[in-house]
Amino acid sequence: MLINLKKISLLLTYILPIALISGPAIPDLIIVTISILFICNCIFERDLKWLNLSFVKYFFIFWFSLIFISFFSFNKVVSFVESIIFIRFFIFLIAIYYWILDDIVKLKKLLLIIFFTIIILISDSLFQFLNYKTETGYGKDIFGFQSFTYGRMTGPFNDEIIGSYISKFFFISLMISLFIDFGKYKKYIFILFFNLSFVCIFLSGERMALATLMLGILLLLFTTKYRKIVLVNTISSILIIFFIINFHKSFNDYEIIKNDPVHLGQVIVKKFPCLLEKDKICEKTIEMQPDFFAVIKNFNNSIYYKIYESGLKMWIDNPITGIGLNNFEYVCLNSNDYKIEAKNYGACSSHPHNFYLQFIIEGGIIAFVTFIIFLLSIFYKFFLNLKYDSSQISMITFITVMWPFMSTGSLLKNHHGIIVFFVICLCLILDKFRNEIQIN
Repeated sequence: MLINLKKISLLLTYILPIALISGPAIPDLIIVTISILFICNCIFERDLKWLNLSFVKYFFIFWFSLIFISFFSFNKVVSFVESIIFIRFFIFLIAIYYWILDDIVKLKKLLLIIFFTIIILISDSLFQFLNYKTETGYGKDIFGFQSFTYGRMTGPFNDEIIGSYISKFFFISLMISLFIDFGKYKKYIFILFFNLSFVCIFLSGERMALATLMLGILLLLFTTKYRKIVLVNTISSILIIFFIINFHKSFNDYEIIKNDPVHLGQVIVKKFPCLLEKDKICEKTIEMQPDFFAVIKNFNNSIYYKIYESGLKMWIDNPITGIGLNNFEYVCLNSNDYKIEAKNYGACSSHPHNFYLQFIIEGGIIAFVTFIIFLLSIFYKFFLNLKYDSSQISMITFITVMWPFMSTGSLLKNHHGIIVFFVICLCLILDKFRNEIQIN
C-alpha cells in the first residue's frame, strides 16, 4: 500500500509541470493530493525525520507566525483560512524533496518533462507571434487561445504569464541541456534553447520576466564556469531581438501618441486596411501599459508606487502584526485612508504586488522577519555548496525567483504559489544530488 502511495505521488509529480499550463485548479488538486499521501505515509511509517531539516524548522516558525498574527487581523476568518492552508505549498515541497524523488533517475525524468514542457511553450509562443496581425495583435496559439491584451502573449495559459513561467524554469532547464546525455546534439540543443527562450520571454511583453532573466544571466557570468558560452548566446539573443524590433511589423506598425507612467498610460494608434473596404485605411487606438523607462523615470506617478504607498501606510498603522493575511483589498475597501488615486485603475488592489511587502504589510514585522529567516536558511544551504554546478544553478534560480525588487503576483494564490514553491523544491533537490550531477 505504501509503495502504491509513493508511485501515485511520483506520477502526480511528473504530471505537475504540464498541469501548471492548464490553470490553478488541477495543479492545486495535485499538490493537495501529494501532501495528503505524504502525511499518510509519515503516519504509517512513523517517519518524521524530515522535521529535523533546518529549513523545515524555519518554515514552521514562519507558518506559526502567520497563524499568530491572524488573531490581530482585520478579517480574522480570511486570515486564519489563508494562514492554515498556506502550509499545502510547503508540505508538497517536502514530499517531493524528501520522499518522492529519492534517486537521480527519478529526478532526471522530472527534469526532462520540465524541459520538454518549456519547449512546447516556446513553440506555442512563436506560433502565436507568427500569427500577428496589425488590427488584432498576437493571433491564436496552437491550442486556439487568442491573446486578449494587445502586445502581450498568453500561449496556452490564457493569461499573461508565459514569459514568467519560462523565466522561472529557464536556468534549471538550461542545466538539463548540459548534464542529460543528448549525444552529439547537446551543444545545439543548448544554443537553441537559450536563444529561443530569451527571445520568447522578450516577445511575451513581461518586463519583470525579462529583468529577472537578465539578472540570472549576469549571475551566471560571475559564478559559473560557463561564462564564454553564456556570453556568446546572450549576445546572439540580443542580436536576434534587435533584428525583430527593426524588421517585424509588430514593432513598427504603430504611432505612440502618449506614454505616461500611469496604468494603461501608453496610447498608440494603429493603421491598417479596413476589413470591408480594402482601399480605405482604418485606425485603432489602443491603451497599453507604459514602457519600462517611462515608469522608472516617473515612478512616483506609476500604479506600482500608488499600490506600494497604500500598503506602507497600512503597515505603519499596524507595524507588529500587520493587517492579516490576504486582507490587503479588504482593508483598503473599508478605509478611505488607504484608497489610491490612480488613472484607469480602481481604488484598491487585490494584493501588494511584491512578496516581501505582502508579508510585512499583511503579517507585520513578526511574519516578515520569520519569512526572511526561512529564505536565508535555503540560500545559505546553496551558498555552502557553491563549488558544485547544480548548487550554483539552484542559487541563481532561487535569487531570480525571490528577487525583492520587482513586481510579483501574490504568493498566497494557487497558481503562483505552486510555481514558486515547485521551483524552490527543484533547487533544493538539485543541491541534494549535487555529487551525482555531472555537467560536461
